[in-house]
Amino acid sequence: MGSGTYPLGTRLRHSLTVINSPIAGRIVGAERDDHCLVMKVGVGGAFLACEHPPAYGERVRLRIGAGSSAFEVDGTVRWLDAGGFGVQFGMTGARETAALARLVQAA
Repeated sequence: MGSGTYPLGTRLRHSLTVINSPIAGRIVGAERDDHCLVMKVGVGGAFLACEHPPAYGERVRLRIGAGSSAFEVDGTVRWLDAGGFGVQFGMTGARETAALARLVQAA
């Protein structure tokens, strides 16, 4: 995760698995629709590369993957880095949790 910007006292609770071939994603919302690449992922969060990262603390909805295997998860931006941003996922349903676990296993 490099030398990202973390609030004082922040500790990462879950490790993220590097994805060998980054997965296409989108940051979607009422005021945003940006492409991103999922670079690292875990069941609790992800690190994404993006040209225009959201602000620290911003709530985002991510669409990960494409086609019938695509799924969406909500999260909050918890750290910023020169190469992108990290998201802590909110509550995820069984389908989304299983999809995230498959991404981690396949990496």
